[in-house]
Amino acid sequence: MSTTIEGFGSTSLIEVGTNFYLYNSSGVGPSLKYQGADYVAGQFGQWAPIGAEQTASGYEVALKVAGADQYTVWTTDNNGNYVSNLGTVSGTSAALQSIETSFQQDLNGDGTIGPAAPSGPTVVESFGSTSLTEIGTHFYLYGSDGTGPSLKYQGADYVDGQFGQITPIGAEQTANGYEVAWKLPGADQRCEDEKRKGPAAHCAPLCRAAIARSRTATNSGSVTAASRSVARGAGALSSSTTCAGRAESTATRSER
Repeated sequence: MSTTIEGFGSTSLIEVGTNFYLYNSSGVGPSLKYQGADYVAGQFGQWAPIGAEQTASGYEVALKVAGADQYTVWTTDNNGNYVSNLGTVSGTSAALQSIETSFQQDLNGDGTIGPAAPSGPTVVESFGSTSLTEIGTHFYLYGSDGTGPSLKYQGADYVDGQFGQITPIGAEQTANGYEVAWKLPGADQRCEDEKRKGPAAHCAPLCRAAIARSRTATNSGSVTAASRSVARGAGALSSSTTCAGRAESTATRSER
């Protein structure tokens, strides 16, 4: 007795007894194998094949742990012999979601084949002439006409959560680029205000986890060297900036 596990795309994953077969549209194809022998149901505990698709060099076979958010993908040769695997990933894995398109199958059950569509734009802050806008996990520095660069770090788009909890909260265009304000959620926000007043002793305990202001190097939105120390420090001001607001660098300046 045979059971069709999955029949999307050009390959059908078929279970016959305790073995699995990778059939094409004509109903022929190899069995799924591990170390040269037929893979059998239950061989790796709760792991079970849930989908398969032929590739240029063999097959891709998706497996899932029953009742758990754990997935992997095997690659095999043209005879169905196991070659390598993706590793154990969750259903939210970008690698797993991307591979769904080749399977033509919603492997993780989130209702979408492939990566989820980015959420609509969210305006984080729109005071002044620049709007800090989040689209998906990326941030954009939009002018009044709704155009502008993405916020970047080392040439690549900065993504939400890249530096832990610290996050952009405001932006404004300058003569040679942009200023972007960052904040660590849940931290005291008085440090910048206190620096304007000048009592360094009172401000010092707050400097490591309060608002830090960075300047981008150019109009491209790339964060400058001094600003990187702010990002890597997850809220810490750059080493060239004192809490009292007396020191400054060419790329990051304390607000006094």
